[in-house]
Amino acid sequence: PMFRCSSCATGYYRRAGECVECPDNPWILAIGFFLGAVGACVVGYVLNAAQVNLAFVSIGIDYFQVLAMFANSRVQWPAIIKDMFHLFSVFNLNLEITAPECSIPDLSYKLKWFFIQALPLGAAMLFLLLHLTLLFKKRCLLGRRRQ
Repeated sequence: PMFRCSSCATGYYRRAGECVECPDNPWILAIGFFLGAVGACVVGYVLNAAQVNLAFVSIGIDYFQVLAMFANSRVQWPAIIKDMFHLFSVFNLNLEITAPECSIPDLSYKLKWFFIQALPLGAAMLFLLLHLTLLFKKRCLLGRRRQ
């Protein structure tokens, strides 16, 4: 039988409603997630600069998001399929795959919730900072003005 839990013991974290043992190096997951996000931004920038229509990319992302939702179902999937569904949860921007409870053992639900809710604000601030940096470069360093 499959058991589901609301909180897990030390050394375990929740994944799709089940307690899973923490990886040996949980920080590698977080670093990999961050590098993957940066890589996705670079790919998006390059595709946008090449004026590629991103409609076909959005169809693929939607497909993987739907597949990732199957990981939460109570179907007895083979282990490799279940792992594949969990990997596809990256397309849902699911931070649970980084196992934050393993990196920070005393992480409370409330703090984790506030952090996840603040991520869009942090991303907006990062994009604003990048925009202002490029604006400063164009106006002050290169001497360009609007015509």
